[in-house]
Amino acid sequence: MIRGDVARALVLMKRTARDLLLLASAPAKHRRPTPGPATLIPGIEPPAIVYLLVYMLVHGWKSTRSASVATLLDLAARGHIRIVAESNGQLICNLPDTLPSDPLLPFEQLALQSVIRRLSIRNAPAAALLPDADNDKWHATFKSAVIDQARERGLVRDRFLGRGVRCTESGTATTSRWLGVRTALLTASQPLQLLDAGTVLNDRMFAWAVALDAAPEGLIEMLAPDLRVWSSAGGTWRQVRVSESEQGTLWWGRSPESAAQDRTITGQIVRRWITQKFISIDAGYDAIHHLAIDDGHSEEALVWRVPERMYERSAFGSTVIATIDHKGRLVGIADAVSPISAVGIRSPDGRWWWDGRRWLPVPRADPP
Repeated sequence: MIRGDVARALVLMKRTARDLLLLASAPAKHRRPTPGPATLIPGIEPPAIVYLLVYMLVHGWKSTRSASVATLLDLAARGHIRIVAESNGQLICNLPDTLPSDPLLPFEQLALQSVIRRLSIRNAPAAALLPDADNDKWHATFKSAVIDQARERGLVRDRFLGRGVRCTESGTATTSRWLGVRTALLTASQPLQLLDAGTVLNDRMFAWAVALDAAPEGLIEMLAPDLRVWSSAGGTWRQVRVSESEQGTLWWGRSPESAAQDRTITGQIVRRWITQKFISIDAGYDAIHHLAIDDGHSEEALVWRVPERMYERSAFGSTVIATIDHKGRLVGIADAVSPISAVGIRSPDGRWWWDGRRWLPVPRADPP
């Protein structure tokens, strides 16, 4: 009798443990918080955290593009970069004349690093400064840093067994308040308008509007995927298409006669991405690595399939010298220049220099 009771107890314990695991692994049913009263008075949360609360925890974070665009605009509004509207509606970015003293959060620092790396060429279109859309590692790091900040502020907490995060009571109240701001932006008698030509972006509401999906049409265009990419190869910013056809890479040795027909081009890596090719049921999928290089002259960037090692050492935005054979196949990439070409660049007032991660004071010369 006792043995049977023990057996039944063990079965019950197993079922209870199984049910708890199923409950923990089941997708959460997100309840959209009730919007608070409509108001145009924002809170203190950075735009990326607002995006996290309003969209990630309700709909799932599908992309960091809105969050990174909102962070870029917020950095401009706070003076870390300078964005000016042109007559054609395009937003042009440069370094500010003087740098602000307010500290940056880790994910803001990450976004600023991405911007400064491409600002060695002046008058950059703001859309050209967005992080590499294909760099999954960067976006995962950015997303994790945003979640860490929201957790430190008590707005989110970890789910059972660490399966994602959910809003705390404070986070739910904050989300409701921001939904009220979104309502006000969408129903305002004088909606948020794009900047007039020559106007400097200094209003943080533009950044919050992007995070809340309530931005003016011109800013929404920055979020839309484009078949073209931005390149500064040749010394000026322009958009180029990425070729739909691609060449292969030579994997074997060649005769001196063949090597004599090689040519080289100097260009900028404007896109790098990975696709999956099905091999077999047993082998699964194989990763195919691609690089697109703009030579600074053509309207279309050249594309090659490359070995993984070549892909890993060829960073987005870097300037490279590519060797090509007479059939257009890539022989090798050499003399790669770090995409952090802005290392050593000084602020316009000459007081700060960029070390690749942050602004540091320029050492003063000792008096004679």
